Amino acid sequence: VVMRLEKRELRVLLLFASVSAGTVVTADSLFAAVSEIENGNLDIIECFEELSDEGLLRVIQDGDKRYVSVTPNGRLVVEELQGMLPVTLRKNTASRMAYEIVRLRRDLCVTAEYCENAAGTGYYVTLTLSEDGEKLFSSEIFAPTAIQAEMMVKRFRENPAAVYGRIITDLSNNTEV
Repeated sequence: VVMRLEKRELRVLLLFASVSAGTVVTADSLFAAVSEIENGNLDIIECFEELSDEGLLRVIQDGDKRYVSVTPNGRLVVEELQGMLPVTLRKNTASRMAYEIVRLRRDLCVTAEYCENAAGTGYYVTLTLSEDGEKLFSSEIFAPTAIQAEMMVKRFRENPAAVYGRIITDLSNNTEV
């Protein structure tokens, strides 16, 4: 079912899709999730840019890809206004977003492992994230116990894109820590 939305509804739908993802996604994935509407790419991109300019979506440029996450203010807008969207549209968008997340994860190559250091005083956790053979992220972190090392490995494997997105956001943020 293809439908046409007013600009305000389209803006809420883009925010809703980002919230539905539950993680950082590419702009292309976000656009694919709202593809059942008839407004056309120009309207979608215009609304996307406005949401970014208004601080409701956080957009990080990494080479030729744009990564997107919803900001706390964007999340509040969704909580208040998602009722203006038909239930079937929300369900279809959430379903499409879930499909996009699965597709993104399939394209990512994740390695996460740990080993005891030579002195026997802790563990080195090695985390790597690659996409299409290109290394996006690689890090070695010290963990004082095997339990901590196991937890770090598990969390990274569960959602490497979210970890990567948080690191990029924190390192790109202009505010002081």
